[in-house]
Amino acid sequence: MLREIAIVRTGRLSRAAYEVFQHERIGLKAGMSEAMVAALRDGTDAPFSDLQKLVIAFTDEVVKNVKASDATFAAVNKALGHEATVELTIAIGYYMMVSRFLETMGVDGEEGQAEWLPTARIY
Repeated sequence: MLREIAIVRTGRLSRAAYEVFQHERIGLKAGMSEAMVAALRDGTDAPFSDLQKLVIAFTDEVVKNVKASDATFAAVNKALGHEATVELTIAIGYYMMVSRFLETMGVDGEEGQAEWLPTARIY
């Protein structure tokens, strides 16, 4: 579920509607609650555990600043271990690339995305 939280957050920060639409659904199947999806949409952190909040903060810093601060990196690395921190960083970078590709190429959404978009708060 941590990976999906990071992917949805990356898609939102990248303003990538297709990516967010897909991964909100995948996240729900992976165990994210509707409240978590809504919180990512609204920018609140109420339903998240401390570890999930840390992953969101790490994702925010990597997407917005290219790298996480030393303090955030150290906290994530301590909480997840080095291998999982590497995997999380790669996932964030990969979905930054995917989001940019989808938006640049104008990839159309799938069934249901047009109805979802007005409530998505992407733009």
